[in-house]
Amino acid sequence: MVAPDEEADLFPFDKKSCEARLRAQIYDFMGANEVELCFEIIDSKLKSIIDDEIKHRHHEKFSKDTKLLSGGYTGSDFLPDKVNHGKEASLSSNKRLKEAMERVMGVRKGTFGAFVKNYVSAIQNESDRPAAIEQMKKLLYPDIIKLGYFKYLKCKHAWAQQCVEEAYNISK
Repeated sequence: MVAPDEEADLFPFDKKSCEARLRAQIYDFMGANEVELCFEIIDSKLKSIIDDEIKHRHHEKFSKDTKLLSGGYTGSDFLPDKVNHGKEASLSSNKRLKEAMERVMGVRKGTFGAFVKNYVSAIQNESDRPAAIEQMKKLLYPDIIKLGYFKYLKCKHAWAQQCVEEAYNISK
């Protein structure tokens, strides 16, 4: 019998499977979502995985079919296709997934993507910057702050990072 604390380390949610899935998806994620334009990766382990994948897969147009992978968490573990907000954490028996679901409960799908699109708009169109920053602030607190992404990311532009810091101060 497996102790409850150890169940998160069993396939399909073990660390090796999760890293394999992250590696398979990170190349497209970094390019498709303009993450590199907006953010510096500040978590050293995540940065090394990203750097390694970009270095070894720079020639690829698309990443391999992630549907062929087994194990690791997928977006559907958090928000299935027809669900638009974080769901009740008690629905999962997996400890690590349950903790993550508690963070995302109530957060609308696409919130971070909308934040990034507003950030890019603010970078590219200085005249749109005030409105884009206002929208970024609305998205940051409380939703994006709840997600904890800024434990791993730092905005490359001081004005955007100031928005993040202000949102964290509100949350305290």
